[in-house]
Amino acid sequence: MIPNHEGIYDGGLICIPSTKIKINSNGLRDYEYSIKKPNNTFRIIVLGDSHAMGMGVELNETYPRVLERMLNPNHRKYEVLNFGVHGYNLIQKIELLKIKGLTYEPDMILFQYSGDDTIDRNVLDNLTVKSFNDFAKKNNISTNVIDEFTKAKIGSAVLRMLLDVKEKNPSKTSELIANSFDNLSKIIEKKT
Repeated sequence: MIPNHEGIYDGGLICIPSTKIKINSNGLRDYEYSIKKPNNTFRIIVLGDSHAMGMGVELNETYPRVLERMLNPNHRKYEVLNFGVHGYNLIQKIELLKIKGLTYEPDMILFQYSGDDTIDRNVLDNLTVKSFNDFAKKNNISTNVIDEFTKAKIGSAVLRMLLDVKEKNPSKTSELIANSFDNLSKIIEKKT
């Protein structure tokens, strides 16, 4: 995500409300936090996708912000940093932790796993574009005139197809998940 970028996310494609999105100077949809953890602070990093990032809700309504508010009436100071990025899969989340997250000196990592975390986003994007083009060609129209509802249906169908393929090969999916979390454990062990 582009540091200090601000804009409106039009959630029409996935049927969620439009939302103001502001990215902080460190490339997170969050408040500003110093990279160096303040004294007497327990720091939690939330790794996730659009659910953690809070697509469709304002920043103060994201679950990392809600969690931070819930924890802070206690005597200890808590910071909950939102490392959620729309569309990130399992491998991308772990890479984000490795490249950026661990520099924030977290005491805890909260990992948000989604059912589509094992989907290769490049494959999904390419198949979706191909499906838009096929639909436009079949209906003798330009892809520019496909309405948002139809795009959402096509995108959902492509995702469902890829998930069905994963479900038919559970051992490969399980292996990818196990290897990814093993990698995550090794990264954390090295840092501690």
